Amino acid sequence: MWIQRVPGGGVSILTYSPDGRTLYTFDRGRYLVAWDITTHERRKLGNIGWKELSQPQAIHALADGQRLVGVGRAAVVVWDIATAKELLRVERPTGYSDDSVCVTPDGRVYFANHPNPEIRGYNLTTGNAELTRTMPGFKNQIRHFHLSPNERSLAVVFNNFTAELFDWNAEQELRHSRSLGVASNLRFSPDSRTLAICKAAPPRTALRDLATHETRVEDIRCWMTDALFAFNPAFPLLAALGPNKLLTLFSSETGQPIRSLDFSLGLHVQSIVFSPDGLTCAVGGSNKQFAVFDVDV
Repeated sequence: MWIQRVPGGGVSILTYSPDGRTLYTFDRGRYLVAWDITTHERRKLGNIGWKELSQPQAIHALADGQRLVGVGRAAVVVWDIATAKELLRVERPTGYSDDSVCVTPDGRVYFANHPNPEIRGYNLTTGNAELTRTMPGFKNQIRHFHLSPNERSLAVVFNNFTAELFDWNAEQELRHSRSLGVASNLRFSPDSRTLAICKAAPPRTALRDLATHETRVEDIRCWMTDALFAFNPAFPLLAALGPNKLLTLFSSETGQPIRSLDFSLGLHVQSIVFSPDGLTCAVGGSNKQFAVFDVDV
């Protein structure tokens, strides 16, 4: 296990490079740092910092391995990793949600509109707007959404906490697929075969098989937020906070807890991410530390 202390605040954002050789961390009040997984050496990426991104919510490494995308409250920013130079900035459209944003590995970003149920996209290479998708017949504002990695399905939670599944396609109007019941958050697995559906009070998550649309796992006692829930990309596992607020590995086949990690990361675990090969997991804590451990189950 590698436990690393950082000079800033709690480590709230983590992401791996596509080849898994670098871990990018963002700690509150400080800067974006690249860590070499093998040597544990750190490299500050220019002056990319908390204020520069205006309250960052997420960092994404694009599939080309050359660009990072930072999602902030006011804008989405693209940087060149080698030079830390800003390449592109897309301001959040007026009236669009502050919280729900989806970035694809090939470099597109999608925002959800507040007044109307629609999704607006931008190309992060050119900055050009893409086709705005609408959900005809649905009047509630979008609270949360997630686009499947294979870009065939869109899962949406509306403000009344009803969840719906749509077919994602190249047409403006999205075809409604089916209702998903009540939910507070949704997440597709990396292989797009499973949809995690989270309900609040008390927090619990169900796993639905998208080929059969049957519920595979009914009740996993865990929290789900964008930063505190992760599917393993290679093994039938997911990581989340259990009822005891300890980081726990669960089977994504049975929902049973496999292993809880009791090492200290402060009062709160703040972020969870698996490496691209699924062999390690990185966890950010509120006590100016992050940890990287082997997924040994």
